[in-house]
Amino acid sequence: MTQEKPFYVTTSIAYVNAAPHLGFAMESIEADVVARWMRFQNRETYFLTGTDEHGVKIANTAKGLGMTEKELCDKNSERYRDLKSALSLSNNDFIRTSDQKKHWPGTHKLWKLMAKNGDIEKRQYSALYCYGCEAFMTEKDLDEKGECPNHKRKPEMISEENYFFTLSKYSQKIADLIESNTLEIIPEFRKTEILNLAKSGLFDVSFSRPTEKLPWGVSVPGDPSQTMYVWCDALTNYISALGYGGDEKLFLKFWNDGEVLHIIGKDILRFHAGIWIGMLLSAGVKIPDKILVHGFLTSEGQKMSKSIGNVVDPFSEVEKYGADALRYFLIREVPLGRDADFSRKRFDEIYQSGLANGLGNLSSRIYTLCSRNRVFTLPDELFEDFAGLLVAAEAGLYNAMSKFSLHEGLGSIFYVVDALDKLMDELKPWLLITENPEHARKVLANFLVTIVWVARNLEPFLPETSEKMKQMFGNGEGIFGEGMMLFPRIEKLEEQTLFSLPKEQSSQKKNRFLDFKFTISRAAEKLGIQAEYIILENIHVKKSSRTLQKAMKQTVEEWRESGGRNNKQWKMIIDEQNAIKEKCGVSPEKFPSGPVFLASLVEKNGKLPSINTIVDIYNIISLKKGLSAGAHDLEFFPKKSAKIDITTGEEEFIPLNTDTAQKIQKGEYAFFCDDKKIACRLDSLQCDSTKTTEKTRDVLVYFQAPKNCSSELLSEAKTEFLEMVEQFVRE
Repeated sequence: MTQEKPFYVTTSIAYVNAAPHLGFAMESIEADVVARWMRFQNRETYFLTGTDEHGVKIANTAKGLGMTEKELCDKNSERYRDLKSALSLSNNDFIRTSDQKKHWPGTHKLWKLMAKNGDIEKRQYSALYCYGCEAFMTEKDLDEKGECPNHKRKPEMISEENYFFTLSKYSQKIADLIESNTLEIIPEFRKTEILNLAKSGLFDVSFSRPTEKLPWGVSVPGDPSQTMYVWCDALTNYISALGYGGDEKLFLKFWNDGEVLHIIGKDILRFHAGIWIGMLLSAGVKIPDKILVHGFLTSEGQKMSKSIGNVVDPFSEVEKYGADALRYFLIREVPLGRDADFSRKRFDEIYQSGLANGLGNLSSRIYTLCSRNRVFTLPDELFEDFAGLLVAAEAGLYNAMSKFSLHEGLGSIFYVVDALDKLMDELKPWLLITENPEHARKVLANFLVTIVWVARNLEPFLPETSEKMKQMFGNGEGIFGEGMMLFPRIEKLEEQTLFSLPKEQSSQKKNRFLDFKFTISRAAEKLGIQAEYIILENIHVKKSSRTLQKAMKQTVEEWRESGGRNNKQWKMIIDEQNAIKEKCGVSPEKFPSGPVFLASLVEKNGKLPSINTIVDIYNIISLKKGLSAGAHDLEFFPKKSAKIDITTGEEEFIPLNTDTAQKIQKGEYAFFCDDKKIACRLDSLQCDSTKTTEKTRDVLVYFQAPKNCSSELLSEAKTEFLEMVEQFVRE
């Protein structure tokens, strides 16, 4: 068996003009999960984080606070170090760019090699400079107001003589490395973004500032009148921390001979996949293997930024909830590469549902039942339900982590938690113990082995919780530790209303979605599409109850008795839907409408799939009436509007349960959540980010039919849906 390469994972280094915010905490946690996962696979791993301490912003901030640059950096850098204990991070090292013994020799060595290869030259330069980004910008980088889109300020025009790095000569080489996946950019849509930039040609970069204007930084070798450009200095941290330019044993092991992964935010991708790669190519140093790009963690729709002032303090969140609660939120709520929004209300909700009432309550129940009935060891063999559950979950976990899709990986573990909750309610071992004690103990042993699996596999994600659970259950090796409350319940959340409808809600109750606009474009109407919609506000989506399961079963039986696919009305509607697809140049066989897809599942499995209350209810109506339907999380509709329209072929669409955009052809019809993003394609495939899950609180549900179908059918579907929501979601 071939020994896997050593693994090296880094965060970007945080800028110390202010204390840590939640955005950097998220990135640190992501890197920590990856590092712990690799160690979990017995792979030798080195994890680096640190602080970026040079540049104009530092000098200006220190001056404004009446401090020296060093005093400011020492103070804030220490707060970033404190994240290790606060967030349960496992980093091996912490690099500071102001460290003249550790960091500066590497920056000088890299600069000299680039200069030796003819890639550093002095020029007179005039350009726009954003002090927030610490970067020169062109007009095309600015928004319509002429401002930096990240910092909402106009950049300043500066003119000076600087050293330049001739990055442009490496544009094609960088494009080739990205296109061939020699430099792998994750996720795929970020690869496309940076590849297009490289192919269009990268610009030469001003690589120094006059020392009289920027005295706080790394000096240019051989020219004390110039200070290195902050990004030239900062990017080198990834190798200087490993001893590059000094004792290079770690550098040779983890960089030269290892697999290297950088984890960064989307706003600095061009620096890492452009400038950094160019620097390494120029100096003849190996490039990293992968760059994992996460989105922004927003607050009230804006990027969390020290410059804007809308930051959330990670230390206060940890103090209230604990490190693992924050880790859970920031891993589970943030899909690979996508933006996510933080609110304390949402944090409370998922803490209560996923941790306090979910994992915490389940662990306590299993511990109590096993302890009381003296079930302390794992069974010789697993029952089919438990064995199948673990096989599926483990496959999902390893597949997700192979793609660095952390939210899917953690989701696979909590799939087991949810399934165990359901099995507990179905099997009722507390009653079974009085009827058949021997069998009941076998059942409890199956619960024990499954919760021990959860404890072990949570180690990379929620390390403190994993350790507590291992202590509680003794790894199923015959000795239990003390029982403990993993996640104490917080104060009861506000009572939530079930739903309120546009134009129909009580005048005393303000509906946040009264001004929501749902439209069907003329082109879509001309194609022959009509639709009705409903908004459900502040609901609690949950797993389907037994009574809803019975209603689903009854629907399948009635549909079959009415003729199934051969039912005259059902078949007529489907034929008309197929005709609409064919007008778009799309094969109905390749993209079957929602009802046809449900029919095929019923014929194959004998039942409707069970997802959650909202989806299961609209699936019942979809199968009965032959109507296409969709349910979408309104959090992902930024303009409080939706439309059915014809595609141009340039829209973004991420299908359900995937991270990769699917190519859209011109002339299709789709359900849009904004001008560029598709929420549902050809009433067949739903978008991953807008899907309705147990985390969803506000839902848009729509029913779609051919234009020549009776509009009364849509109205009936809407009414029936609301009646079932009242019955089964309140239940």
